[in-house]
Amino acid sequence: MAARVGAPYAVQGWSRVQPLVDSLRLLTEPDWLWYRLGNCAWRTVDVGETRIQGGLLLMRFANCSDRDGAAQYRGAELAIERAELPKLPEGDYYWSDLVGLRVIACSGVEFGNVARLLETGANDVLVVAPTPDSLDQRERLIPYVPERTILEVDIPAGFVRVDWDADY
Repeated sequence: MAARVGAPYAVQGWSRVQPLVDSLRLLTEPDWLWYRLGNCAWRTVDVGETRIQGGLLLMRFANCSDRDGAAQYRGAELAIERAELPKLPEGDYYWSDLVGLRVIACSGVEFGNVARLLETGANDVLVVAPTPDSLDQRERLIPYVPERTILEVDIPAGFVRVDWDADY
């Protein structure tokens, strides 16, 4: 997810947008974005205009000309095409690359799969959801600290190896 749509702004169809990416260019340059509301399927939406005003990212979707039109997008998640993302250096990953990977302790115990990641300020955190093959049915929060708690990420093999005790 690249952004979340907030409340309408003014009366001409503009929406406040909360960016979840470092580069606003990723949201302001494309002519269209992916969006979804709740658990609905992803769909495309044409972007009419974007602007930054007073520290806010504002967006007007092509089919919005008034406040009611903008209100229909409130709470929507916005995403961009993967091809639009910058290439990362070796050893760096996008969060979406990690979601779904199995999480295995150095001892060989399987904790479950990465369900999502949380940004906490100090470090990111893996949210690990249990699976039928996991040690137990507990959800675990594991700090994403490379070379300390995160020992290995092998995307082709589908796992993250962690230095994490089952009792945590």
